[in-house]
Amino acid sequence: MKKMLTGLLIFSLLFTTYAFAGFKLFKKNSNTNKGDSGLQSACSEQAAAYSKQHLSNSDTSHCTCHYNSRLNKCFLRQPVFDNTIRQDGAIVTTNYDTVRDVNNNKVIANFSQTQTLAKGLWTKSDFNCTVRGQSCSSKVQYDRLVKPYMEG
Repeated sequence: MKKMLTGLLIFSLLFTTYAFAGFKLFKKNSNTNKGDSGLQSACSEQAAAYSKQHLSNSDTSHCTCHYNSRLNKCFLRQPVFDNTIRQDGAIVTTNYDTVRDVNNNKVIANFSQTQTLAKGLWTKSDFNCTVRGQSCSSKVQYDRLVKPYMEG
């Protein structure tokens, strides 16, 4: 059982590492209009400066920034995935995802979910999801609610 749990953890860590290998810090959202490329570049620079000032202790390696021309704002999306093994051998996975308005230093959306794999069973132990003060009930709903900020 321990070998299976260790193998699962190693696989998930390797998958996460390889899935994001080669991506630049603050990769630009591919949904940016061609005419907004200068504004998107400025947004990328703003997001990097924002991160350095406000997120210095956070993992920013998978962040995505996007200039939203409809809202005339720069948004930074920061997903974080974490695995830990407890002393009892259970694997605890935590997903975080935060969307920030870089210009106004405000959190627009926040998602966190913790799950535990113990004795072959997954259990959800913590869940939080809000977008502009509105609660959401799933990661799918969260992604749908943040889409207008990260596109357009």
